[in-house]
Amino acid sequence: MAKPSIAWSFITTASHLSQTLGLHSAHALSTDNQETKDQKIRLFWAVFLTEKWLCLRLGRSSTFRDEDITAPLVTFDQNVETLLVPKWIDLAKIQGKTYNDIYSPSALMQPIDTRISRARTLVAEVNKLMVSEDELEVSSCVSTAPLHAWDLCLC
Repeated sequence: MAKPSIAWSFITTASHLSQTLGLHSAHALSTDNQETKDQKIRLFWAVFLTEKWLCLRLGRSSTFRDEDITAPLVTFDQNVETLLVPKWIDLAKIQGKTYNDIYSPSALMQPIDTRISRARTLVAEVNKLMVSEDELEVSSCVSTAPLHAWDLCLC
């Protein structure tokens, strides 16, 4: 089995398990103590980010429905690297829209003008996100070091 296929198998299993456990649901998390809740939230968003990135890269549809996610965003200390995590979540959502609006089988059946319009909308969303990240970096006066989604679980 090729590495992308193995990665896809692992992340979809993690996605299904996280949703079965209710990690995507604020209601399901409401009975946990704060430490457990924080760990579950970080785990959920790490799986979410990784799954969305792989979906677009491999040309597959997401196993998450963004509309079903009510888990709060992760909260961290105030260093620039961890302040970027919510921006990465926003970018992952845009990646999901990119697949759905431009590359999915139903999107490919749309007229090219429709897909171009959708692509322009997505570019505007990415540009807006990039501006907000630039403002964050400038306000923090720190260069950003890359973090990986799975590092979030270890905090």
